[in-house]
Amino acid sequence: MAKLRLISYCKIMLLACLIILFCKCSSMSSLKTARVTKKGDVGFAIGYGNVLNDEGEEPFSRIYFWELNIRYGLAEKCDIGVEIGLPAPIALDIKYQLIGNDTSFVACGAGLGIAVFSFSEMNLGVILPLYLSIHPSEMIGIYTSPRFLSFYGVGITSGIRFGKDVALLLEYSIYTNFEYGNEYVSQLTGAISYKIP
Repeated sequence: MAKLRLISYCKIMLLACLIILFCKCSSMSSLKTARVTKKGDVGFAIGYGNVLNDEGEEPFSRIYFWELNIRYGLAEKCDIGVEIGLPAPIALDIKYQLIGNDTSFVACGAGLGIAVFSFSEMNLGVILPLYLSIHPSEMIGIYTSPRFLSFYGVGITSGIRFGKDVALLLEYSIYTNFEYGNEYVSQLTGAISYKIP
């Protein structure tokens, strides 16, 4: 059984590597609460969203994207993940849960990530997120994640999660873009999450 799971994980990572070839820039979504994936479990989130940004003469520019977030429970308080977007990013990250557990009302965590935001120039960036979530019931999680993106700016993502092993996530992100005169960029994302125990 363990060997079969390992083969499945290898196939998922191979698919992720193939998708990387089509990536161009990085999204700002979180698609997760402060709770970590249980040790040995795998979680998936498939999302669809759009980016809105002010470009001076044009009122808004809309960019639509798909993304896949895969997480693996590395230890009791720690998980790792990869985020792949079409036509957006590839980001690898690790999250450590500082407060709470998988049943607590409040959870808090911190993370560190590395993202490739331009494959044509092989530009790398660092993501420094904090995670805070409350869980009024087993089926509801309300979360926020302020973060610093070295290639983009500072901002915050907030959202709500409905469901347990299979869940619907809705979130909104807003960032200040350092590279383009501190303009504000926002992103709206909806996702479906599934956990494989």
